[in-house]
Amino acid sequence: MVSRFLTLKARIVFFRKNGKPPYKRGNKRIRLKIGFSVSGKDEHGFHFKTEAQTINVSGKGCCLCLDKDLERGQILKLMSPKGHPFSAKVCWSRYSPLRDIRYVGVALPLPVVGWIIAN
Repeated sequence: MVSRFLTLKARIVFFRKNGKPPYKRGNKRIRLKIGFSVSGKDEHGFHFKTEAQTINVSGKGCCLCLDKDLERGQILKLMSPKGHPFSAKVCWSRYSPLRDIRYVGVALPLPVVGWIIAN
């Protein structure tokens, strides 16, 4: 996968060599803040239950703001404000030291029923 931060000239060169765009997301992300109750195990194996808020959502998952350190591949249980439970797998995790916030990207197993955005 090619970085999405390439310069315009680098994107054009890549496109001419390979005949396809260098990077394209599978699903469109929509900026939407929704509160979820999240439970699971942190990176140290301790059970937790906390509140989290989405940054953006797509048909296959979302980006959450959490106060726990998580590892890639972990399974989380998300509970929507309306009480719908979802199981989600951690795809990536980032820490922002300037804001002291942890961003976590999660993917939902397909097919997803009752999710915020339909595929």
